[in-house]
Amino acid sequence: MVKDAGIVNDKAFLDKVKQYFEAIPSGHLPVQPLNKKELGIYFHKKAYLLKLKPEIAEKLEGILANLDVSIAEQFLLKNIFDINDSKTDNRLSFMDGGKGIGNLQDAVDGGEFDLAITLYPTSIEELKKVAEENLIMPPKSTWIEPKIRTGLIILDYSL
Repeated sequence: MVKDAGIVNDKAFLDKVKQYFEAIPSGHLPVQPLNKKELGIYFHKKAYLLKLKPEIAEKLEGILANLDVSIAEQFLLKNIFDINDSKTDNRLSFMDGGKGIGNLQDAVDGGEFDLAITLYPTSIEELKKVAEENLIMPPKSTWIEPKIRTGLIILDYSL
């Protein structure tokens, strides 16, 4: 979720996005990507499926650069919004996948945010490969459902 009306309302915003992605109009509801290297964006009550251009995809090196969350961070957040630290930039917020796409739409249509970005989920295989290479996943890229319950359970067998 991005709050930056100045950039999103700029007439050239979609042209900037198209430098890196093929932007396919996808109606009036946020789109959930079905493949890797695809993202969804939702703003001004319009949705687009973004497919990373092949000439850009072939230049990505390493597991981290090829994660969809890294693609969104590099080509949307850094290159277009000039967000260089997604952990601390107050224009950026995260919404967990369990809340559903309708909540993304409500947050944008209600004016709380100006743009919603949807991602294809990071696979367990990608997560394992990052760990095997002793790398660190990008912020908010390890949301896993269902959440494992935490806590301590004590069962008294003395009854």
